[in-house]
Amino acid sequence: MTRPELVDELFLDKQWVKYLKDSDNINCAVMFSGGKDSALTLGILDRIGMNVEALHFVNKWTWSLSTSESKRICDILGIKLNIYDITEDFVSNVVGKVEGRPCTYCKSIMDRKTAEFCLTNDFRWIAEGDNAMDSSIKRIREYESKRGNPNLFISRYLDCVELGEELPESIEVIRPLIDMEPEYTEDLLLKAFGIKVNKTHEIGDKYEFYWREGCSLQYIESGTPLTEEVMDMVFDLNSKATDYAKQHGIRSSVYFPSRRIVTIPQGFEDDVRDYVEGYITEIG
Repeated sequence: MTRPELVDELFLDKQWVKYLKDSDNINCAVMFSGGKDSALTLGILDRIGMNVEALHFVNKWTWSLSTSESKRICDILGIKLNIYDITEDFVSNVVGKVEGRPCTYCKSIMDRKTAEFCLTNDFRWIAEGDNAMDSSIKRIREYESKRGNPNLFISRYLDCVELGEELPESIEVIRPLIDMEPEYTEDLLLKAFGIKVNKTHEIGDKYEFYWREGCSLQYIESGTPLTEEVMDMVFDLNSKATDYAKQHGIRSSVYFPSRRIVTIPQGFEDDVRDYVEGYITEIG
């Protein structure tokens, strides 16, 4: 039994909710990975009366599960889903130009595309699912402190500003979960909307500046020149590792080029290595 009224009890008296609802434009584009945080963000904003649409970005190296989960969740919530393949833009921005994990560059493309969507479709708001444990909080706080804004719920920060790309003046960013612990978001999503997200079984490298739910390329190590061949290899290795992890109810990922294996919980590293050993040998 779902209880969407939980959202009313928890959020309707919040100052940022009143600010949103008093806005002359309640159109909101939710950057939607298909994970629990962005799913809850989507549900909350829809429930409080915003006109929301979900924007889901993919490239050649993201997991198909993230897209299928995005479709499933938007279908449950009755929210329009827009899917954009940014492979071409991504490749042109990183191949031969970037070393190591390309997440910041990929995120900036997504930020830019979202801002373009808002300007084209008269959307005032962009929403993200950052929670209280996300590494983004420090960057958001530093950026907003320069603007004299102590309110992290509503800001003008997106990761693209790290590459010198400012958000258009007509757009603001809302983060409904910015003070919420990640364990609570999963619980609230289930209780309020009856949604349990199917996970990709990767470790999620949250503490390396930025990570995106369902992308293998975050496991490319510093100093590694990016080519499509390298990205193909990282995708294939992690496909095998997450396949093992799914079978055994754990999380696992492989870093490249060291091929260091990390599992959550620890203790499965040798088993994962054995599982992918033949494949690792095959690709050299």
